[in-house]
Amino acid sequence: MQQDEKAARVRAALDALPDRTRTVFRLHGVIGLEISDIARGLNIPAAEVEQHLADALVAIAHAVDDASR
Repeated sequence: MQQDEKAARVRAALDALPDRTRTVFRLHGVIGLEISDIARGLNIPAAEVEQHLADALVAIAHAVDDASR
């Protein structure tokens, strides 16, 4: 799979995420906020932040994996 195609699939997977999951992923993965800071800022438990991150990573992994088949 070409890098451009992989990047497009990752972007599409991120765009398809629920708003809260996408926000948490961007705050942590792009901006670099700590889980505790995200939890405090969004007024949700840290465990919920971790679940959103896990959901985002699974979606990205599936998008990339499906493309390589």
